Amino acid sequence: MPQLEKDQNENSLIFYESKELESKKYGEKRLTAARKKFFDYLAKQKFSEQFKPLNANELPLWIKQCLNKKNMAINPAAVSLLANISGANLWILHNELEKLVNFAQRQRRTEITAADVNQLVSGTAEESIFALTDALGNKNKALFFSLLENQLDAGVSLQQILALVARQFKITLQVKEYLIAGQAPQQIAAALKLHPFVVQKTIPQTRNFSLDYLKNVLGQIVELDYKIKTGQRDGLTGLTLLFSADY
Repeated sequence: MPQLEKDQNENSLIFYESKELESKKYGEKRLTAARKKFFDYLAKQKFSEQFKPLNANELPLWIKQCLNKKNMAINPAAVSLLANISGANLWILHNELEKLVNFAQRQRRTEITAADVNQLVSGTAEESIFALTDALGNKNKALFFSLLENQLDAGVSLQQILALVARQFKITLQVKEYLIAGQAPQQIAAALKLHPFVVQKTIPQTRNFSLDYLKNVLGQIVELDYKIKTGQRDGLTGLTLLFSADY
């Protein structure tokens, strides 16, 4: 930290720390004195901003607010289903909402239903992306790239695929960490604010990946996403190279 205080330059620093679990409380560890001092220093910086995931109460409100701007309503069952499927990834949710709004408008409706969500969201993105990561877990790269090609042919963008794959790997990592800590599936679902079905389906997948691989691949996805957005790397080439490597 003394070096940071000394060097007043325009460099941008990104700090990432995964959630740590206590064996008894299964919660985030409290900041030590040293960590708190460092955190307080970062929080005081001119362009420092913290982005917390929306919680279970905030997420439905965010969905409704987005739809209100498009003069579209959504019934409570549809909100709950969409939140369970897409999680708190707002980029994914935004894309799914655009799809749902366009579908409802074509039918001259002003409300999105749970049937719409089931038809357009759960049966496409979520299941297909789970199949992609499952293929990797089973070390079946031929199947992975075949499924990837199917998604691209269906019109799903590379950016969306990358975001969904990252989300599934993140869920797998979190579930694996909780399992190691001795948590039961219902406890994990409550802690991660996921539908119990999602947790149950992810548990077998955790056995196919090591913690090191999951952490490493998430970091590489973030790096690839940045390179794609800044024009440093072609998306398809980057995705192919990332998941062609042995692990």
